[in-house]
Amino acid sequence: MLFLGISFHSNAQNNNFCIDCHSSHFADIADCITCHRGIPETRRKDLAHQNMIKGKYAKFLLDEFPDKRRGIDLINDSGCRRCHSIGGKGNVLSVSLDSSIENITVEEIVIAIEKPNEFMPDFNFTSEQITYIINGLLYLSFVNKNASKDFTQVVHLDSKKSNTFSKKCGNCHKMISSLRGPVGGGYVAPNLTGLFSPYYPREIDGKKWDSKLLEKWLKNPRQLSSSALMPVIELSDGEFTEIEKTFGE
Repeated sequence: MLFLGISFHSNAQNNNFCIDCHSSHFADIADCITCHRGIPETRRKDLAHQNMIKGKYAKFLLDEFPDKRRGIDLINDSGCRRCHSIGGKGNVLSVSLDSSIENITVEEIVIAIEKPNEFMPDFNFTSEQITYIINGLLYLSFVNKNASKDFTQVVHLDSKKSNTFSKKCGNCHKMISSLRGPVGGGYVAPNLTGLFSPYYPREIDGKKWDSKLLEKWLKNPRQLSSSALMPVIELSDGEFTEIEKTFGE
């Protein structure tokens, strides 16, 4: 039966028209749609190729290629989880990449990395690195499907209160806060989103950031790092407490 250009058969669920045009490969690992998406029950190309994952991004289940491993290393080293949930782990200060990678095209993810929005750091990844990252994202999302469903984006905006971070730090830094949402507007210093989380990629002498380390840093950055360019920031106890809460503690 033919309806709106789509061929329907009584046993359509058993039909895989992908192999009418494409040679079967790695069939012992997974079926066509697990790696490439699409709708294999139709010969109509625009439907069959829906949300298609191209070959270079579809190596995430193949151990003989280094793509997913290199992608996971880049995700971890860059601190992507300080904003996003990936593979069921991470912060919820921005969109869940587990959900995004399932619901939008890979090309849209690539564009978002190449041309980051205002509060996303510009990592200046090469096209090769982005290919690795996509493979890493697809792998982590695939193997943690159940865990990723538990993550919900939560960003609370409280614009009525003063914003000490923007006043004292925002000329150089910016971040997304679970308390206030996007704050600050500086580009010359690191993006501080997720500073107190285990996913923030920068440490001081091997120590993760917390409120005590931040307080020492603000009082005298060069006491902790002789190469620090940041000036001493004078804060009252109340101002420091507010900044501390902005970071989530």
